[in-house]
Amino acid sequence: MVHTHDHPPSHVHILGPDGRAKIQMDCHRGIVNLLWHDGTQRSDLRLILNTVEREIKQLCDAWREIHGPI
Repeated sequence: MVHTHDHPPSHVHILGPDGRAKIQMDCHRGIVNLLWHDGTQRSDLRLILNTVEREIKQLCDAWREIHGPI
């Protein structure tokens, strides 16, 4: 989820029934970085990171649309 009232650097918040995470996106290089997590299992984190990495172009486009140039 890209929040409308958020701040740089570009990132997404992941919320689930058992935990949450914040993942930074380097939109220029297509790299993701786990900033923090709370209650999320390692196996779920790997799936989440892979999904964000796979969808990074769309997520970065959404970030730019909401927050302007990265």
